[in-house]
Amino acid sequence: MKKIIFILMFIFIFTNESYSIADSQVEKTIKVAGDNHLPPYHYVNDNGIYKGFSVDIIRAIAIEKELDIELYPMPFYSIMDNHNIDMILGIEREKEYPNIYEFSSPYLEISNCIFVKKNNKFIADIEDLASVKVGIQRGNIPKELKQYIREDSVEYVENQQQGILLLMMGKIDAFVGNRITGLYTIQKFKQTNFIKIVGKPIAPIKYSFAFKKGNHDLVKTINEGLEEIKNDGIYDKIYNKWFGEIIQTPLEIKMNIFKRIFWALIIVMIIVFVVLRANQILKREVMKKTEELVKLNNSLLESNKKIEKEYILRQQIFNSVYHGIVTINKDGIINFVNLKAEEIIGENSTLNKNINDTNIMKIISKIELENVLVLGRTYLNKEKTIHINNERIVLRYSVYSLNDENDKCIGAVITLVDITKEKKIQEKLIQKDKMHVLGEFMAMVAHEIRNPLASIKTFIDLIPEKLENKKFRERLLYYVPLELDRMNGLVTDLLDYVSLKKMDKMEVDIGKLILEVLVLFENKIEKNSISVISKIEENVTIYADRKQIKQVIINLILNSIQAMNKKEGKIEVLCYSTPLCCIVKIIDNGVGIKKEKLSRVIEPFFTDKEKGTGLGLAICYEIIKEHGGQFEIISEVGKGTEVALTFPNRQ
Repeated sequence: MKKIIFILMFIFIFTNESYSIADSQVEKTIKVAGDNHLPPYHYVNDNGIYKGFSVDIIRAIAIEKELDIELYPMPFYSIMDNHNIDMILGIEREKEYPNIYEFSSPYLEISNCIFVKKNNKFIADIEDLASVKVGIQRGNIPKELKQYIREDSVEYVENQQQGILLLMMGKIDAFVGNRITGLYTIQKFKQTNFIKIVGKPIAPIKYSFAFKKGNHDLVKTINEGLEEIKNDGIYDKIYNKWFGEIIQTPLEIKMNIFKRIFWALIIVMIIVFVVLRANQILKREVMKKTEELVKLNNSLLESNKKIEKEYILRQQIFNSVYHGIVTINKDGIINFVNLKAEEIIGENSTLNKNINDTNIMKIISKIELENVLVLGRTYLNKEKTIHINNERIVLRYSVYSLNDENDKCIGAVITLVDITKEKKIQEKLIQKDKMHVLGEFMAMVAHEIRNPLASIKTFIDLIPEKLENKKFRERLLYYVPLELDRMNGLVTDLLDYVSLKKMDKMEVDIGKLILEVLVLFENKIEKNSISVISKIEENVTIYADRKQIKQVIINLILNSIQAMNKKEGKIEVLCYSTPLCCIVKIIDNGVGIKKEKLSRVIEPFFTDKEKGTGLGLAICYEIIKEHGGQFEIISEVGKGTEVALTFPNRQ
């Protein structure tokens, strides 16, 4: 508030013959030009002081933004030819200046109108100006006016005051100019009983500050200052100072009085009419409403019967389907369950119970339920083996969000299918095919081992012939151990996959573990010009085998580095927790994985790499699975890959 008062006091007290506001911190003085005869916007008064609405606004902005300005009042037409000016007050944005000037945001909207003498009878609107002598300020002809006037009938004036004077002297028949400025001048010369306004407003326009082309920094500064004085209330105080009371012509005053009397009479007549007709209308409406209520009551009774029948039919349909169906709200309360679902979970009367108090939570996990209700995820055709009433059953279930008409989640839908018999049949088929699959697996292992063995055998076969050859011995001592290490690595990876080591679980700060892994790859990341963005929540712990989880993180970071084929490679590592789980995401913008290969990346020995064994992701998947977590991969060719690891919180 003190700031506003200071600025207003400065504007009102220092509006004098000096047109400069300086600040020692500002190096350059901004030269500001404006029309010297356009009251009340900007004009030089009888005492030679340059003042007006636009002048106060630019001074307030100068104080707000600590600018040094100098004001130069001059005829409007001469401003256009002055190349030393940095800024112009009050320019019409719609004029043909866009190629010459930059413009600020609009700071005022005004309109032009037609001024004629009071005794004028033949000029009523803009179309009547074609055959009369018209006064217009030089360089300020509205576009709408050009089509109605002749050039030889135009009397150009230097300012609006001169135009009003010519009209008073009878040297022109009409003057077209700014409405507020014209009324201001008429009142000043006490001509309100001799001059009037006719026709509709002409060309309502928005006025802005204009700047030299390319002066973007000054435009930005002035716009910021204009916004600040509006927010501070300074703009409104200046506006009320100059335009607080609307200047009206005597005719407008009379018309306003007439309108008020007219509308008052209309209101009185309406009230009288309403009072006279009230009883009659009321009786008619009461009878009409009574009949409508009887009909509505009968209609509601019919609708209730229809709804009840439809509800019973829906219940019969849902209870007849092969799938169990359960719906819950966001608080986990069951608001629908069919008979098949209760049969599958071995419980009755589960309606209105909390889902956490039912056997349904033996089937789906809390993490899955939270992901559906909070994140809107969908889980389709997942399988779970459970024991209910000492009987082993296999279920296929799906969980997805239930949304309202605004697509906002209001709960979840759970579908259950008992596939125990189906699974037994599948197990029999799998058993028959087991030996065939084992044969294929052994063939893949044999193929991977055969290559290094072939290399070793080649060297052994050449020993009798080339043992004395020094170069041969060097190659023998180099390649044979290399191939043996390769076979050993393959066998180690194979054993890791087939039989993961016993887990040594402990509380692990997963965030610190991720940072340790990133340090290991610092040189490789820098060498490949890869940027790494880590968003790791502090104090996020999981209950896990530290070495195994570290192995997973190392494999995933290494895969992301190897997937880069662009100059601006990027890897993003996220780690955060929810009430039920911890989530780690590793996202890269590498080559991505083809859609047809995405489902096979966790299969043993499946790889696109020339020297890869195809066991890395398979081992990672098994480790996360052994920890009771979830391993998800999302990828798109050319855009990159996202791997998400979800670890359940320790219960």
